[in-house]
Amino acid sequence: MLHITERCTYHAQFSPADDELVLICKEYWTDAVTGKQRLIPTSADGVYERLWLWPKGEKPKLVPPINGGRATHEWWGADGTSFYYCAYPKHGIARYDLKTGQQRLITTNRATHAHSSRDDRYFVFDQNLDPWYRGCAWKVFFYSPASDKTVCIVTHNPAYNTPEKPSTWHPDPHPQFVANDRYIVSTLNIGGAMNVLITPVAPLMEAVR
Repeated sequence: MLHITERCTYHAQFSPADDELVLICKEYWTDAVTGKQRLIPTSADGVYERLWLWPKGEKPKLVPPINGGRATHEWWGADGTSFYYCAYPKHGIARYDLKTGQQRLITTNRATHAHSSRDDRYFVFDQNLDPWYRGCAWKVFFYSPASDKTVCIVTHNPAYNTPEKPSTWHPDPHPQFVANDRYIVSTLNIGGAMNVLITPVAPLMEAVR
């Protein structure tokens, strides 16, 4: 079944356990004709229309974000039984269980972009320093739900742009586990140049025990 959306829809990710299921999301976009920014819509019953599960042969199914809020930067858990996203304005990292349809907050730490280890024992997330704009300053954190401890990886990633001239790119840190969870990679502004920061995970695990 072909389904054509009426809004800008991307961040599409196949389930790691089911190649007939896609997590896809509506996003804000700029109208090429009018130049106006189109925001992510809210349904008639007040649901923020960000998160959609799209099974093969069916229409996409809207997933309401937790606590009647909003959602951003979603990703699949490694085993495909759940997906995660960053929740706001009641901040945190939320988990959606595909089998039960239940949702819960992993942490109430404010997170803009986040990622989980393959065993879901550890999380990494970034946090913009107010005010937010594209190219603003950031911090990056490592978190263990078991101990409820957080370690700061980057205490201050300086602004890459100014509020008056925000970036047309996406220079946010976007931390992510790589290499079988041995490292975390993120972007880091050093002297006005964008770099890749590689952080070993083992010392962070020790720090959050």
